[in-house]
Amino acid sequence: MRADDPVVVVQQLVPALRRSLRPRLSRGTKDLPVSPAQLQLLLTVEQHDNPAVSDLAAQLGISFSTVTEKIDKLVSIGYLKRTKSRRDRRKTLISLTEASFPLVQAALAEQRSWLAQVLHEFTVEEQAVVLRFLRALARS
Repeated sequence: MRADDPVVVVQQLVPALRRSLRPRLSRGTKDLPVSPAQLQLLLTVEQHDNPAVSDLAAQLGISFSTVTEKIDKLVSIGYLKRTKSRRDRRKTLISLTEASFPLVQAALAEQRSWLAQVLHEFTVEEQAVVLRFLRALARS
């Protein structure tokens, strides 16, 4: 395969894209009350209205037991809460607490700002192509 082959370039860029899209805060994560992985979990809960534990594991690409451990820690510090599903009492749903809102909103604002800065480097037409590509990638 050639180094200028778009498929090869996308394959090579995916790990860097994953790192770039991880939650970030301008003050860094060492002063945060949660780890970067826990912050990612909080953001995933925010994006999916009251997800089940199994849905979070699938969304994050980690095992059920690993996501359960992370949830346990975030529940213990008051950032997440568990409730039983009204439709299926076997399912446990996860939601943010009021204590987690400032942290989550700050991370989302920082991510939006960073993405806006990157997108600003492209013309409107180029942005449309990038968005079309990302939507196609997400659907597949």
